[in-house]
Amino acid sequence: MKIRSKFMIAFILIFLLFTCICGTLFYRFSEAYIKKEIYSHLQTTAQSRAEHIIYFLEEQENKLDLIATEPTLLNFIKTDKDDPDYESLRKNANKRIKEIGKGVGIFDTEGIVLAAENNPPGTDYSDTVFFQKDTNKTEYLMYYDIARENYNIGVIKWIKDQANRRIGVVGFDIHAEGLFEITTDTTGLGDTGEAYLINKDMMMISPSRFEEDTIFSREVLTEKAIHCYDTNKPAKEYESKSALNTYRDYRGEEVIGTYYYIPQTRWCLIVEIDASEALVLLDTIRNVIIIVSILVFVLGAGMFFFAAETITKPINNLKCCADRIKKGNLKQRCIVKTRDELENLAQSFDDMRLAIKDRNDLLDSFLNSFKGKFGNIATILARKEIEKLIKKNPRIEGILPASLKESVKKSKKFRNKKD
Repeated sequence: MKIRSKFMIAFILIFLLFTCICGTLFYRFSEAYIKKEIYSHLQTTAQSRAEHIIYFLEEQENKLDLIATEPTLLNFIKTDKDDPDYESLRKNANKRIKEIGKGVGIFDTEGIVLAAENNPPGTDYSDTVFFQKDTNKTEYLMYYDIARENYNIGVIKWIKDQANRRIGVVGFDIHAEGLFEITTDTTGLGDTGEAYLINKDMMMISPSRFEEDTIFSREVLTEKAIHCYDTNKPAKEYESKSALNTYRDYRGEEVIGTYYYIPQTRWCLIVEIDASEALVLLDTIRNVIIIVSILVFVLGAGMFFFAAETITKPINNLKCCADRIKKGNLKQRCIVKTRDELENLAQSFDDMRLAIKDRNDLLDSFLNSFKGKFGNIATILARKEIEKLIKKNPRIEGILPASLKESVKKSKKFRNKKD
C-alpha cells in the first residue's frame, strides 16, 4: 500500500473518531442546555400565569368579603323567619342584592336560598360540594350557565357572627372569561405552546388552543397532570432529570411541559409546548455539525494529501535515481529540495552515485591502459572474471563500466549463436 493511501486511511479513521466523539458530546450538551432553558422558561410562564390567576381569585374573594359584611345582608341573615320584620328585611336584602348584581345569593347553613338575584327563595343547593363537606375556605366552582350560555365561576364562603359561628353563606358568580383570558394568552409560547387548567377530576376547565369545546369534556391524563395531583405542590425547577424529558400531551403530541398547583381552587395549571418547535434549534445545530464536519473533512483531506505529497514525491524521486543507478546511468544527479532529512538522504544518494562513477571511471582508465599495452588479452581476462562474478551476483552487470558491459554483452551473443 502506498504511503499516500496510508495517510488518507489514517486521516479518515482519526476524523471519524473525532467527529463521532466530539459531535455527539456537543450535540448532547446542546440538547441538555436547550431543554433546560425551555423548561426554565415554561416554569417562569407557569408561575407568572398561576400568580395572575391567584390574584384574580383573591380579588373576587375580597369582593365577596365586602358583600358578606354588608349591614343590610347581615341583618337579614341574623333575623329569624318568625320575626315580624323578616319580610321587610328580606325585601331590603333583595334590593341590595340587585344593586350589587353579579348573581349574589344568600343561603342558610343548610344550603337553602334565602335571597338571590337569579334564584327564588327556597331553592335547595344542599347537594353541592360546598355544603357537603366541612370547610372554612372560600370555594370556587366552575359551571356552565345554560340560561346565559356561558361559563361562570361560583364563589361562596361562610358568614360568621362575632362569636365565629356560622350563620349563613354568601356567594356570587363571576364570568370565567376573565380567567380564560389569562390561560389563553400565548405570549412567549410560540406557535404551539399553550396553558390550560384542569380540575381534580382530571378534566380540562379552560379552553384549548387546538381543540374546540374541551371544557368538562376533555380528560387530561398526561404525565404532568398526574404528577401535579400526586404532589399537590408547584413543580420545582429542574426537580429531576425526568422533568426535562418530553412526553405525550392530551392530543398525543410530543411536548415539553410543566405545571403549577393552585391550592385555593385545587386546580392545576399546565403549560406545554410542542417538542418539534421547542427543539427546532437542535435541528439547526445538527445541520451545522454536519456542514462543519464536511468542510473540516475536505480541508483536512487536502492538508493530509499535501503532507503526503511532500513526503512521497521526494521518495519517488529517490526511487527514480536508484533505478537510474541500477541501470548504470551515473551521469544524472539525484536532486531533492525539501530542506529536511529527505534532502540529506538525496545528497547521500548523489554522493554514492559519484563514488560509483569515480570508481568506474578509474576502472575504465586502468582497462584502457592495459588494453594499450597488452591488447585485447587484458579485456578478455577481465571479462572472464566479471562473467564469473555476474553468475554469482547478476546485479553487478548493472554497474559495470560501459566498455566492460559492452564486452560482456558481445560475449553472451557469441555464446548464444555458438549454442
